[in-house]
Amino acid sequence: MAHSDSGLSAIEKACLVLRELSTPGSHRLSTIVANTGINKTTVIRVLETLAQQGFVYRDGESKRYELGTEAMVMSAVTTSASRLVELSKASLARLSEATGDAACLIVASGREWVCVARREGSFPMAAHFVQVGRRLPMCVGSSGLALLAARSRDQIDAFLADSGPELERYNRVTLDDVKLSLDLARKRGYASSTNVIWEGTGGISAAVPEPGGMPYAALSVTAMASRIVKRREMLGRLLIEETGRLREAIDNHAPPGGSAELEADTRADLASRVAGATRALCAEATSMPGASFASRLVPHWSSHAAA
Repeated sequence: MAHSDSGLSAIEKACLVLRELSTPGSHRLSTIVANTGINKTTVIRVLETLAQQGFVYRDGESKRYELGTEAMVMSAVTTSASRLVELSKASLARLSEATGDAACLIVASGREWVCVARREGSFPMAAHFVQVGRRLPMCVGSSGLALLAARSRDQIDAFLADSGPELERYNRVTLDDVKLSLDLARKRGYASSTNVIWEGTGGISAAVPEPGGMPYAALSVTAMASRIVKRREMLGRLLIEETGRLREAIDNHAPPGGSAELEADTRADLASRVAGATRALCAEATSMPGASFASRLVPHWSSHAAA
């Protein structure tokens, strides 16, 4: 998603570059510049700084950029801490088996939503527009609408007031369409959207309840648009049931040994071992021809993380 370069701090620009590198696809300098909206000279400077600190790697042969070893360390710590993806696996399996379509775990990320887990269904014609790492504006697609609808009216109005540039990129939906969809989502407990992100496809989503706070996660089913329309009520009921189950799983989850202190120690130990392994292997991996930087490191990184 492109942003205006003006008024951004150096940290904000670095965050936009890292976010772009976390999305699926090939990341050359030209695509990073285009997708972040930051000028080329600044992007080069940000990438060089991030590379010096180990957060970015540039493949000398392909000229492509990837996330570096420090990003892997942060990923290991985050995954161990939250376990949200792990806890969602049962819900995603039940949804994909019951519907025959892909089930996804979605989380909020600023003004965007991002897919962090996906379970494929058995139906031969799948909707592939939402894959792990895909980011989209919160006001576009059923997942973002479900998360937005769970907010207060004042929060929704404040968010939509700045949504003009985001909606310009998706000419199949207007601000009035978004408002109507949000009203329906608040009444139903789930949101649906078809033929917006990609013609002929659609999704239906429900936010995971967050008692006393703003929901940050949602479960979603993506499919061909006709399959969403024909089964909307049934899919909505399934999603509401599964978000309740996931909420219960989150509430009932206890860290190893039942101790928050032990969980923190485990994360610290994991981070230490992963950091040591990746940094030690960095020189060796970067000198290996052929495969991408991440693919060279992952086998070593995984074995150390599992030790």
